[in-house]
Amino acid sequence: MKKSHLRAKIAFLIAAVLSAAIDLATKSIFFDPACVDGGKAAPQNVIIDGFFYIRSAGNEGGVFGILQGSTWTLVILAALALAAVVLMLLRLDGRQKWMHIALGLVLGGAIGNLYDRIFFLKPDGSHAHYVRDFLDFVIFGWDYPIFNAADVFICVGAALIFLSVLFGPYGHGKQTKADVSKAKGAAR
Repeated sequence: MKKSHLRAKIAFLIAAVLSAAIDLATKSIFFDPACVDGGKAAPQNVIIDGFFYIRSAGNEGGVFGILQGSTWTLVILAALALAAVVLMLLRLDGRQKWMHIALGLVLGGAIGNLYDRIFFLKPDGSHAHYVRDFLDFVIFGWDYPIFNAADVFICVGAALIFLSVLFGPYGHGKQTKADVSKAKGAAR
């Protein structure tokens, strides 16, 4: 295995492990299941009044609350997303380091949220089947949906994937002469 390929795989593993660990650690520190109710619970901590709050919420749905109460559908979709990340990872070479990092962030975030849906227990010992959200922002008067660190990692990873695709196969937007001649040779 080439050094660049090994470094890219290590970057993927570091991104995946760190993002999952940070997500689960912040949830265990800031999320209080006793404060979760059906609606918008009172903030547990006001960080910046009128802008940023810590407020525990259990999201039984997907992004922005879609598919509410469809726990096992969401678990299956998450498992398929994890499989897609692994398949994409297998197709990458060492020159695509940013794509490795992006996939690691997506994987780590997905693992953190999947853990919540399957393993997190309520104070009474029953399975919660929700994702633990706690970051609440009010931006220009709009109360943004509550989210968690896993959501941030997934969004940043997805943005990096988008930028990598947008600006070229190796994240710099320019093709080398070798890439161009290789493409011409493949077309013949």
